[in-house]
Amino acid sequence: MPAFAFLFLSFLFLFFSFLFFFFCVCLCLLWFTLLVGIIIHWASDYFCTGGWCFANVHS
Repeated sequence: MPAFAFLFLSFLFLFFSFLFFFFCVCLCLLWFTLLVGIIIHWASDYFCTGGWCFANVHS
């Protein structure tokens, strides 16, 4: 059964590589969201002095 074993191993390899890719994408999205949130928070703290807010700049 070498052909069956080869097919099974290639399926396992594809499955785990897909799983790893999915995990990496999720991790990257999480880090990106966190980074954007921190930047927006810092920018709103920086620009919201004296009622002049970050939202008013881009409107």
